[in-house]
Amino acid sequence: ALISAVVFSEDGKLVYTSCDSVRAWDAETGKQVREYAVPGSYFLRVGIPSPDNRTLVVGSFREEVLVFRRGRFFPAPVTGM
Repeated sequence: ALISAVVFSEDGKLVYTSCDSVRAWDAETGKQVREYAVPGSYFLRVGIPSPDNRTLVVGSFREEVLVFRRGRFFPAPVTGM
C-alpha cells in the first residue's frame, strides 16, 4: 500500500504511518505494534498522536477528521472551512 504520511510520537518511541489504515510501529525495533482500522474506504492523509499516545487524530482525503479513542474512531466536527 502507498504510504501517505509518516509521523513520530512526541516521545519518539512510535512511528505512525497512514494509507488505508493507520499503523503504529516501534521506532527501535521496526515492528508493528498496532493497526487502527478506519471504517469505510478512507485514504488517510496523516495521523497525529496525542502526547500520551492514547488519542489519534486522522484526516482523510474526503476532507473529514476522525479521532481514534477508546478502541474506535469518532467523526470530529470541523468548522470554518
